[in-house]
Amino acid sequence: MAIISSHILSSVDGSHVGGIPVTLKLVRGGEPLFSVTSDDGGRLSQEVDLTSIPEGSICELVFATDAYWAERSIPSGRIPEIVLRFAILEGKDRYHMPLIIGPYGYSVWNSH
Repeated sequence: MAIISSHILSSVDGSHVGGIPVTLKLVRGGEPLFSVTSDDGGRLSQEVDLTSIPEGSICELVFATDAYWAERSIPSGRIPEIVLRFAILEGKDRYHMPLIIGPYGYSVWNSH
């Protein structure tokens, strides 16, 4: 099993961003592999079976951020969702992608 994880922080006030819907799917095929919501601490960690997915396949991790900003009366600009594409290098690996979000931009990196 692989582990897909993230920690979402707000660049507006430095807070943890909970309640963000997050979906993982293959770019080719499009069926969701999972759909979860970030916890109150802005974290998600999901085990997913990627062993049957060919090495080098591209996945999308989609963060639906628009409602989060709307609830705070902050216009979300033109980024209603953030889509991170990454390659599956090994079906049993860990993919950790911390994310800092703002209403008009974001920053992400990948770590093990």
